[in-house]
Amino acid sequence: MSLTQGTVLINRYQVAKLLKQGAPGAVYRAWDLSLNIAVILKETSVSGLEAQDAFRSEALMLTKLNHPNLARVTDYFSIPNEGQYLVMAYIQGDDLDAMLARGGVLPENQLIPWSIQVLNALEYMHNQQPPVIHRDIKPANIKIDPRGNVILVGFEAGKCADPAPGRNADKNCFQPPEQGGKGRIDARSDIYALGATLYTLLTGIEPPEAVKRQSGQPLPSPRSLNGSISPRIDAALVKAMQMAPDKRFQHALEMKQALLSLAAVTADHHAAARTPHLAEVPPVPADAIIPQSTDGPSHAVASGKPDAAERGSPPKLVLSRPVATAVLLLLAAAVVTGMLLINRPASVPMDHSTPTRQATSSPLPASATAAAPTRTPTKARTLTPTPVFTATATAQPTWYPCADAPPSQLNVGMRAHVSLDPALANNVRASAGKSFQLLGKIQPGETVRIVNGPDCADTWVWWRIRSESSGLEGWTAEGDFEDHWLVPLP
Repeated sequence: MSLTQGTVLINRYQVAKLLKQGAPGAVYRAWDLSLNIAVILKETSVSGLEAQDAFRSEALMLTKLNHPNLARVTDYFSIPNEGQYLVMAYIQGDDLDAMLARGGVLPENQLIPWSIQVLNALEYMHNQQPPVIHRDIKPANIKIDPRGNVILVGFEAGKCADPAPGRNADKNCFQPPEQGGKGRIDARSDIYALGATLYTLLTGIEPPEAVKRQSGQPLPSPRSLNGSISPRIDAALVKAMQMAPDKRFQHALEMKQALLSLAAVTADHHAAARTPHLAEVPPVPADAIIPQSTDGPSHAVASGKPDAAERGSPPKLVLSRPVATAVLLLLAAAVVTGMLLINRPASVPMDHSTPTRQATSSPLPASATAAAPTRTPTKARTLTPTPVFTATATAQPTWYPCADAPPSQLNVGMRAHVSLDPALANNVRASAGKSFQLLGKIQPGETVRIVNGPDCADTWVWWRIRSESSGLEGWTAEGDFEDHWLVPLP
């Protein structure tokens, strides 16, 4: 049975929301009351003293892992007759499964660099003593944080290299055959899972489960499903997903080197596509070239090709002696005319059809001469500063329950009121989201109690509230990136 919202475990971790539940256990978003940060709780249920000892030893090993492409495991604990728990850092951002669902297949030139970061994490894990095997690589367990870094999440205790086959018999389309109970699980198992993950992200189709492939169902080549996939990445994915482990890439470094070579080829291909070939450059019209004087030596080539020494050089203008003399005389006349205009008396009337800037004889202050000239706008603008909100003494510090929404100052059980600045009513809906039925409104200054949440929709954080004056109950948004519409009360 899943934990209820608001439950506090070991006087430290308050459950905020159930994210996922399955046969192995459940995943929750929670709040660390000691550090005031959002965390992920992974709950598993194992029975027997041997299994519990294995959980503790392997959880301890996970807490020691520290890599920029891995979500940190920060704590672990067990509750008798309930379960075992891993505490992991909460990573903001989208996972690749969500990106695939929202935008379709991912481009190869974007996916290869991300895959290399995943392989960096796997190389680090597999080089531990004993090696740490992830066992659950799939699109939903690869996240892109707000800075664009790839973070591998989702691993649990019990993933060190398995000395005995059949330890984890869960089957899905990303797991290799040995993970279904036939063979030893090692680093090559993660290679298969990453290959199946890339297969799905590039084609939009999940590969057949390993058990079905063992029964004779073929694996369609990625390129047969998406013709834009290059032959080399097609071959790399097929190799990573070989049924026999000894036919796959043997370790993360080998697969990373293969993808790095593919990335270099892709970069060269795109660079070549951006560089025009000589045959594509349009010829310069003959009448646009300034002819050289016949007084100088000719650079004509009998074959009709340009002289190698002159290739890429701008055309030269060679003037005859009479023409050069005329140009010099014109320049001298212009200089003399300019001097006469500058030195003419002030009584001579000037043409004011074009505004002129009058020079001043007053010395400039030292600060003005030292500073660079600035441009004064013709119309001053008044900038409205972005409001900064500070939680009250008893309010929860700001946290990020939703990856694509502004931070929250609220939590279940708190009291809040509708902001008076600006004094606007908040809509209350039947569920979290602007498309759901409107139940009513809560007015500026009206006090409510947070009874459930948070939920994420429409880039807002939503809370289920109950009005203390009208009794209206439903879901309302906390605010946007500029204003908090619900403000915590002491």
